[in-house]
Amino acid sequence: MAGMRSTCWHRCRPLVPLPDALSFETGAAISCGTGTAYGALKRVNLQGGETIAIFGQGPVGLSATQLAAAMGARVIALDISAERRQLAREFGAHEVIDARSNDPVAAHSRSHARRGRTQDARHVRARPRHAPPRCVPRAHGARPAIVGERGQVHARR
Repeated sequence: MAGMRSTCWHRCRPLVPLPDALSFETGAAISCGTGTAYGALKRVNLQGGETIAIFGQGPVGLSATQLAAAMGARVIALDISAERRQLAREFGAHEVIDARSNDPVAAHSRSHARRGRTQDARHVRARPRHAPPRCVPRAHGARPAIVGERGQVHARR
């Protein structure tokens, strides 16, 4: 492929036609971050009324937050950036937590317990650096989905 040319030809097998009703920008978002987030939510079989913790509010995490809220789930969004936590709230998160706290999962559990709710959280980890290194905490009944992690990931009970 010639990268300096004004046009390039490539086989069309991996391409999907873009419906006229969608802009190029919307199509690009759906095919990348939003599609990835939707796939993760389907893998954890998220149902309306459940609680989901989404670690990382970058493009994939924000998409997961928006989709999970639209599906009727209670969304807890975690990120180190105050700006992204605010975006998560605007995208439908019910609770936002600063992921730099010593133990954001425990912080959520304490806050959850104060309100008398049981923890049925599904965890979607969109940006690995926000959760404990290479390890995903598993609450009783939780089903984690790890998106964008390379290498080996360990789950602990």
